[in-house]
Amino acid sequence: MNRWFFLLAFLPCAWVFGQNESTQQTVQVIAFDYPPYLQAAADDGGLSFQALRAALLGSDWLVEPLFLPSARASHLLANDEHWLASFMPPPAGSGDVDRVPLNNTRVKSGLFRIPGPGAFIWSELSELSGHSVMITRTATMGGLADQLKDAGLLVIPINGIDQGLSMLLSGRSDYLLSLEQTGYYFADQQGIAREKLQFRRPC
Repeated sequence: MNRWFFLLAFLPCAWVFGQNESTQQTVQVIAFDYPPYLQAAADDGGLSFQALRAALLGSDWLVEPLFLPSARASHLLANDEHWLASFMPPPAGSGDVDRVPLNNTRVKSGLFRIPGPGAFIWSELSELSGHSVMITRTATMGGLADQLKDAGLLVIPINGIDQGLSMLLSGRSDYLLSLEQTGYYFADQQGIAREKLQFRRPC
């Protein structure tokens, strides 16, 4: 049984779902709240569900978002063999899982910090060795935490980007790993002036 892990972005993909020649079928897609891409409060589920539905136009598949807390979603992906599609990365070594990019829009992933002296420029994670970085518990599933630790960073798991911004402003960590649009989305929601944050991707 093939299952699908949908990427927020990357390169176009010609194949998403197989066609069903008889009747329309609804598939539940596991998701976690990560505005504006995955958004439980939005009627359409956010930008990524918009892209998924656009990719499925003309097919016999209908999409039903299944938003879960990250811990519950992780448990389901690891222990339930009957899930079919997810925006959350499955555990490493999961068999019969196809990675499906949805479009050619490149999201900007990088680090937020509090503005300070000196230029905020980096090209390799090892240049940040000895500092602390916050990542969501969801992001730890794909092996990202190990990459950061191998580069000499102290990894601090957080429940969400909103929590990470609060901790960043209070000086409890040096960096916050996030998509740029998501970080600024939560900053706006929390009334944090954007000039109080600095975002950089690797050069």
